[in-house]
Amino acid sequence: MSPIDTCDPETCPQAAGDPELGVRSQCRRVMNLLSTLPSVPRLGVWQLDTSEFYSIVNVNSYLDIIRGFCGRLHSIPLTLSLESREGKTLYR
Repeated sequence: MSPIDTCDPETCPQAAGDPELGVRSQCRRVMNLLSTLPSVPRLGVWQLDTSEFYSIVNVNSYLDIIRGFCGRLHSIPLTLSLESREGKTLYR
């Protein structure tokens, strides 16, 4: 698998693990959101990481909507806000 390929935890044999044997999954979904802050000099790129499933889905969905309207994401100023909300799990 090359560095640009993605792993689908639904089909990846390393993602399955075996809870009965105490073998944990070898991989997990992770989102690395990289952004520049043009109004903050000399700080370069900021990286926000999450492995929370719904956060990944929500961010990707909003970016798809923006890309659909504008045809691109590059050089479009966006505002990222942090909002508190009740946690969700895949197992409810």
